[in-house]
Amino acid sequence: MRSQTHPSGIVLGIAIVGAVLLAQEVAAQNVTGISSPAVRKTATGIEAISSPELRIAVPVGVGSDLGSGDQKGVAPAIGFQLWETDNYFIGAFFTLAATDTTVSEKYGGFVLNPPLKGRSFYVSGNYILNRASNAEVLFGVGGRWGTTSSSFEFTPAGGSLVKQDGFGTVASVTAQVMSKTHHITVSGETSEFQLGVELGPTWRLLGGDLSENDSFRKQIIGTDKSSFAGFELTFFTRVSGVQPFARFSNFGRPDGTVIPGFTGRQVVWGINVASSLFNAKADQ
Repeated sequence: MRSQTHPSGIVLGIAIVGAVLLAQEVAAQNVTGISSPAVRKTATGIEAISSPELRIAVPVGVGSDLGSGDQKGVAPAIGFQLWETDNYFIGAFFTLAATDTTVSEKYGGFVLNPPLKGRSFYVSGNYILNRASNAEVLFGVGGRWGTTSSSFEFTPAGGSLVKQDGFGTVASVTAQVMSKTHHITVSGETSEFQLGVELGPTWRLLGGDLSENDSFRKQIIGTDKSSFAGFELTFFTRVSGVQPFARFSNFGRPDGTVIPGFTGRQVVWGINVASSLFNAKADQ
């Protein structure tokens, strides 16, 4: 989502924590950046970023999933970021406090996008391949990985409540195409601007006690499988610390089973909001 920080590749890379729907996603994906690099004026009035510098930040934020009913609540998070504008980015987030970590419905939505809430960890990054050129279009590779612990509950018809602890993991590897980062000045206010797209394979994994109980998984998602492979395509834009994105995913039906909210073509809408507790330029 950002050449050097991108959400998506995003999420939630990331001075963020998904604020609208991490299912993203989350982030993803994975975008971010808090910096004030050197710029150069152009005839269009848009300033192009130049002379990238190594920067370090300790971002803080609050993540909230406003999409699925089983992913309510907010959680404070803290992490770190290291990047050079239009060069590379790496960032990670930890949540600090548990909110509502119980999943009692819409299990497919959790598998697709484990939310950054409760006890969770998320890391993402990217690397620009043609950073040494003066091209306006940048090409890069990225990735994101995150996991969230939860308790899964299910009450079978005529039976009593059954509960299993476990966690959901998301992992993606992407190829990225994005514009060079620019500065745009409107009414005296200067903002960074970038847009792009990324695509690549993605995986979902269920672990913990949940992965050991085949019959329980079959009751809540319709299959005893605990790992799934698919494909994702993400469109993103970034205006300074605000990075909205749309992530489209496609997962096949395991053993012909439809998992509502997960299999087939799904879309996750999200926005990454970045803030910084500490921001400094590193010595080189």
